[in-house]
Amino acid sequence: MPTHRIRRLWESARLLLAGSPLLSSTGWSAAGSILAKGSAMLAMLFAARLLPVDEFGRLALVHATLNQVVLLASAGLGAGATAFVAKAGDPAARRAAFVACLRIGAGLAVIASVGVLAFAFIGADTMYRTDVGSTFAWGVPLVAGVLLGGIAAGALAGLGEFRAAALVAGAGGALLIVVVAGGAHAAGADGAIAGFALAGLALAAVQIALVLRRTRASSASPDSARFEVARVLRFAVPSLASSMAVVPVLFLVNALLIRHAGVSEMGLLAVVLQWQAIVLLPQTALNPALLSYLARGPGADYWARFRSTLGLAAVVSGVPALLIALASPLILSLYGTEYVRGWPVLAVLAASGFLAAVVSTIGNVIVTGASMWWAAGLNSLWATCLLLFAWRWIPEGGALGLANAQFAAYGAHTIACITFLVWHRRRTEASLQGSSSPMEELQR
Repeated sequence: MPTHRIRRLWESARLLLAGSPLLSSTGWSAAGSILAKGSAMLAMLFAARLLPVDEFGRLALVHATLNQVVLLASAGLGAGATAFVAKAGDPAARRAAFVACLRIGAGLAVIASVGVLAFAFIGADTMYRTDVGSTFAWGVPLVAGVLLGGIAAGALAGLGEFRAAALVAGAGGALLIVVVAGGAHAAGADGAIAGFALAGLALAAVQIALVLRRTRASSASPDSARFEVARVLRFAVPSLASSMAVVPVLFLVNALLIRHAGVSEMGLLAVVLQWQAIVLLPQTALNPALLSYLARGPGADYWARFRSTLGLAAVVSGVPALLIALASPLILSLYGTEYVRGWPVLAVLAASGFLAAVVSTIGNVIVTGASMWWAAGLNSLWATCLLLFAWRWIPEGGALGLANAQFAAYGAHTIACITFLVWHRRRTEASLQGSSSPMEELQR
């Protein structure tokens, strides 16, 4: 191809990216997410090479459990910070929204950290029948770092600072790899989890400082600050209730699988869920940009913007879901011949991952324009369906029964979300004529 044609194509692509807020922001958002997740995977890889098998298993157990605690305690404040900051009209309002999210997050982090510390000294060794209490204790700061860092990352997305967030994530990832590997070499699993905690706190501090710097031009009045705290609480309480409905169900269905099918089926499920996470990764990486894009700007084209975000999410999750489902026997053969029998499980969970990505994108409408109690209700419906279907199908089908239960639960969840979406659109179009966006209903 002639050089001038290549230059013309490059210039057209550059102008397209520069002129499209959605495309330019999603690129940096995806880069930041990939850097964060990739550095975490490399840190665990180095720890696995440095630690004995049992020691690394202890690290993996504690790290996974602490992340579940963060998921439960975060109350959706990361997404809330994105929506509130993106919709705020001036720097003072953005700063007030961020500080309100940060205050509530700090309170939840203290509660969760005290609970983890008590568990470390009272019940961890007994529950897991191994010496993990000290590792849990060293990992307590990780809860605060990840939770507060998630809020700051959400605020950066709301400010549209995707490039800065990606660069900070890259630097934080480099620090994470160094301190986790160094900690594992120096003090085993305790040192490695302390490295995770140190890197998490450092990254959170930089992200918080960056948000405050971007909003440093003004400060909010006490009345405005109190209003923002009350508004964020109205968002966080139902989100926390939603997490409390979902997380225990996940533990219950896993217990059902082990009870009826044994640990081997749990191993198969763990392998397959890694590939379902790949289906979800593109939507997860893009979602901060999609949420910010949906929350900001004039409201006349709100639903057009939503359709564009939904279409993009469907494409970036649908393509890997289809490819993984078709290649499931080949993929599982990489783990050994004993795993190939589980290819139907992978195919079903890949389809479930696609539905989960669609539901998550529809959930952005709730975050930007409806009460979070809708999210709590819809997620509780999903958890109830999952538990009922799993109770029925796991005894007969093992991991495949659980996969079918998850697919059926996401199917019911998707139908319920679409029904809500149709109702909510009709309601907002009738009641919010002339207002800037459905987000104003939440602000009231």
